[in-house]
Amino acid sequence: MISIVIPAYCEESFLPRCLDSLKKQTCHDFEIIVVAGGSGRTEEIARSFGATVVPQAEKGIARARQKGFDAASGDIIASTDADTIVPENWLERIRELFQQNHGAVAVAGHFQLYDGPAFVRFWIRTSLVLMPVILKIVPGLWNFGGFNFAVKKDVFEKIGGFDLLRDFGEDVDLCRRLKKNGKVIFDRSLIVHCSGRAFLKDRFGLNNLTNYMSVLIRGKPSVKVVHGSDITGSNP
Repeated sequence: MISIVIPAYCEESFLPRCLDSLKKQTCHDFEIIVVAGGSGRTEEIARSFGATVVPQAEKGIARARQKGFDAASGDIIASTDADTIVPENWLERIRELFQQNHGAVAVAGHFQLYDGPAFVRFWIRTSLVLMPVILKIVPGLWNFGGFNFAVKKDVFEKIGGFDLLRDFGEDVDLCRRLKKNGKVIFDRSLIVHCSGRAFLKDRFGLNNLTNYMSVLIRGKPSVKVVHGSDITGSNP
C-alpha cells in the first residue's frame, strides 16, 4: 500500500482539488493523510474525502511532513502539497518506477504551474525541456520537491526522516541523504501541477531560486523565509 501525506494549513480553497485528483487515481490501494492545522474547515474537507486527519499545532514544513510520515502505514510514502493536482496515473506510475528500479529508495518527478506569473510558468516549462542537458552538465543539481516524490518507508526511517530544524529545503536535504543510501529515480513523465501563488510575493521566484542554490551549496537558505499562514512554508 502507498500512503500519501499532504501538509495543509488553512488550505480550504485549494485542498478539494488536490483530494479530488487523488480520488481519481487508477491505483486504488492507498491511504491519504492530511496534516491539518489552523482551520477546522480544512479538517472537515479532508475527512469528507475519506482522508485521515492528523492535527498539527506547530507551524513548520518539516514538522508537518514528519508528523504525516510517522502516521503512514504504507511501505511506500508519497508526498504532495495541498495546492497540487496530480494526474490520474500518479500512484500507478510511482509503483511502476519502484518495480522497474529494484535498487531505488525514492522516485520523483517535475511540476508545472497552473496559475501565477506568466514569466515564472514559462521558466518552469523551459526548465523541464532543458533538464536532460542540465543533469548531464551538473548531475547533482536536481533534488526532488515535497510536492512530487515517494520514498520507501524503511529507508526514510533509517536515515532519521526530515530535519525538523529546517524551515526551507527540508525536501532537498532529505533527497541528498537518500542518495547516499541508494538510487533516487527522476522521471520526467511524472508531472504534477502546482499553484504559483508563492511567486506573487517573490519577484520572478528569485528568493526561492537563491535559497535552493544556497541549500545545495551551503546546506542552508540565504534568504529569510516568511511563512505567513502556511504550515508548509513552501507557499508564503
